[in-house]
Amino acid sequence: MKKFIIFLISFFLIVGCESQVLPTKKDEKIVTDGITFKTEYENLNSVMKDDFSIEKENPFKYLTKKNIEEVFKTTNIVFIGNASDINSRVIVTILNDIAKEKEIESIYYLDSLSNFAKYEINVNGQIKSQEESELYKLVLSEIKGLEELYSPSIIFIKEGNISDYYIIDSDIEDNAIDSHIINTKIIELIEKLDA
Repeated sequence: MKKFIIFLISFFLIVGCESQVLPTKKDEKIVTDGITFKTEYENLNSVMKDDFSIEKENPFKYLTKKNIEEVFKTTNIVFIGNASDINSRVIVTILNDIAKEKEIESIYYLDSLSNFAKYEINVNGQIKSQEESELYKLVLSEIKGLEELYSPSIIFIKEGNISDYYIIDSDIEDNAIDSHIINTKIIELIEKLDA
C-alpha cells in the first residue's frame, strides 16, 4: 500500500510538472513565425549592408491560406514587403517599435518576393513569367477595387472591413523613405482601428 501511495504521488508530481514546462502548439507556432521572420530578415544583413535586428518574439506572423479568412474577418494589420527591399526593412523596424508601444500582438506578413508575379528572361531572350500565388490572389480579392498589390504596403482591417491600404512611396531619386513621416502615418492609421 505504501509503495502504491508513493507511486501515485510521484505520478501526479511528474504529470503536473510536465504540463507547466511544455509549450502549447499555439505557442510553438508563434515562436516559429517570429524566429522564421527574424532569420529571413537578418540573413540578408551582409547583402543589404545594414545591421537589421529584431527579437525572436516579435509580432510578425505569416499570412497563409489557412489563416487568411480569419485575419480578414477581424481587426488586424497586414504588412506586404520583402527582406531584400531596404524600404521594407525600415518599415519592419517602425512596425515593430509601434507594436511594442501600442501592445499589438500580431502583424501579419505577406512576402512579396515569393507571392508576386515574377518575370525572367531565358537564354534565348524570351520572357518567362510566373503567375501570382494563390495567396496573393486571395488577399487581392479582399481589397475591393484594387487591381494589384504593392510592396511595401500595409493593409489595415477593422472588424472585417478594409479601413485603409497604405502604399509606402519612396523618393524616386535615392529610393529612400522618410521614416518619421511613415511612423506618424502608421500611428494615425492604427489609432483609427482603435476608434
